[in-house]
Amino acid sequence: MRIPSAFAPVPPSVMQKPNGIVCSLQHIAVYLPLEKLHVRAEIVDVSATVTLTQTFWQCSPLSASRAKYVFPVPARAAVCGFEMRTEDGRFITAVAKEREEAKREHEQAIQQGMMTGLVEHVTDDVFTISLGSLPSLQMITTKLTYVLDLMDDNLSDQIRFQLPICVGARYGTLPAGMREAKSIPPERISITTEVYMKGAIQSITSPSHSTLNILPDTGAHVASPVRRRVAEFRSPSFLSRDFVLSIKAEGLDSPRCFAQRGSDGSIAMQLTMVPKFDLPILAKQEYIFVVDRSGSMRGDRIETAKRTLVMLLRALPSRGTTFNIYSFGSHCDSLWRESVEYASSTLEEATRHIDGMSANYGGTEIRAALEEVFQCCSSWSPTACFVLTDGEAYDNDRTFDTVTKAVDGAKEGAKLRVFTLGIGETASTATCEGIARAGNGVCLMATTSESIIAKCSKLVKASRTEILRNVSVDWGIPRQLMDTAEKADVQNAPFRQAPSKLSSIYAGNRFIVFALTKDEKIEIPSEVVIRALRESGEELKFVVSVEEISSVQHEPKRPLIHTLAARRLITDLEDRNAPFRTKAAIVHLGEQYQLASQYTSFIAVEERSQESLLSPV
Repeated sequence: MRIPSAFAPVPPSVMQKPNGIVCSLQHIAVYLPLEKLHVRAEIVDVSATVTLTQTFWQCSPLSASRAKYVFPVPARAAVCGFEMRTEDGRFITAVAKEREEAKREHEQAIQQGMMTGLVEHVTDDVFTISLGSLPSLQMITTKLTYVLDLMDDNLSDQIRFQLPICVGARYGTLPAGMREAKSIPPERISITTEVYMKGAIQSITSPSHSTLNILPDTGAHVASPVRRRVAEFRSPSFLSRDFVLSIKAEGLDSPRCFAQRGSDGSIAMQLTMVPKFDLPILAKQEYIFVVDRSGSMRGDRIETAKRTLVMLLRALPSRGTTFNIYSFGSHCDSLWRESVEYASSTLEEATRHIDGMSANYGGTEIRAALEEVFQCCSSWSPTACFVLTDGEAYDNDRTFDTVTKAVDGAKEGAKLRVFTLGIGETASTATCEGIARAGNGVCLMATTSESIIAKCSKLVKASRTEILRNVSVDWGIPRQLMDTAEKADVQNAPFRQAPSKLSSIYAGNRFIVFALTKDEKIEIPSEVVIRALRESGEELKFVVSVEEISSVQHEPKRPLIHTLAARRLITDLEDRNAPFRTKAAIVHLGEQYQLASQYTSFIAVEERSQESLLSPV
């Protein structure tokens, strides 16, 4: 009988990491060893569909009534599919339902001894799968699908695809959904990424893994081989860092708008733009740098943060600039009592201060640090706040609320913007992107193996420019329908845009906005128009042509743009802070578009007669 060593009790040092799969057998926490992980990603322009297929060995001669697996996904991702299969042919496919209803069905299935799975949202970049009634001595295969829009990389004609392998040692009280899950290193990895671009692909590289194999797409209907590539990565052992792809293609920085009609007649549109206009530089501004020096920043992370901070300081304008540096962990302190004029002497003093930094400040109390920083912001000039962190904290909702209140409460002429630079290969996208979104800023991520010079330049350039006002998109929707949408609640609105408020548009930084209309009589527009006002009152206008795309043939029930639009609508609703109305709207979207969210979960209960709705694992 095959009993792997992983059947032994879990070492305490390993149990501290909330990532992996574990079940309780005879009151002992036991790992189900991961036998294989296969990832298939399809990148289409600036969006991606990712399917993770994981095979585990249920090594016990006893069946497991309860098990839990915690897995990380990017904060921008929409989890939209789950299924599980055993060696003896038992199979389940999940359906998204209201969270409490899904939990009840899951518990009932466990009590009846049925195979079941429950996919739940824990934080924006962490989901859990609760597994029940796992048969003994069998391979258990799970398949999870999510979609996401991709981040900018170093240049405007590049995008970045990141596959998170581990959650990281997050600080703070773990959310309830994570307390039963432990860590397991992934092993026997295969990652296949199909890349389809509108323009010719110039390069595909991996700053995290050098042993990447790039192949031409040999599909049966490849009409433009220069626009299609396949990137393959294979590893006989576990990955010790996130897998990152950087893709550069012609025209990737050009405005584009894709429209997709759903089977119900609805239209989803995705507008992507890298603004190339030059906005006036602010004559004066305060720059505050907030550096995470908590214990999780030890090693390469704090060294990356120190190098980054020096680069940011040296990129500041020499005139009209004041600055200060804050360090935080369990407590927060600053280099100076208040911001000082930027000069060679103060720059030299700041550089010496940075050289002496180490990750010795304890835990990651980021919200308390930001509260202290915001109280010290200038009341006579604009302030740009840069947060350098790995984001390994779980008090996200209250942190985002703190940032939003500070930004909204800033006086005219002393506006506040908050930018983030995620440090480290497992930096939390949920924390870093959420802070920047709440702060009307920009979030960029940097790993220790990447050049961060270009990222620093982009952040400083964005922070120095004036803020655009009254930014809007004319989607070509009839005025009557728009008026109806403004009066209707979220569930019944015939038209919705996400984000509803466009307030963080910067030259050289890609922004994405979605629209969703339910009126099947509406035609797809030929163009959309973006309008904005400079501080001087001058109007900016951009016209973008619309290209209609069809649903992927093998995923007609999961249209990419509809799913991404619904996910962004849910994020927008979560940011509004209106609990009762928001919950109903999120549940409606989650059930309609089959998305796991804060208020919806995937529930799967065994039905032996049911055929797979997805391709066989």
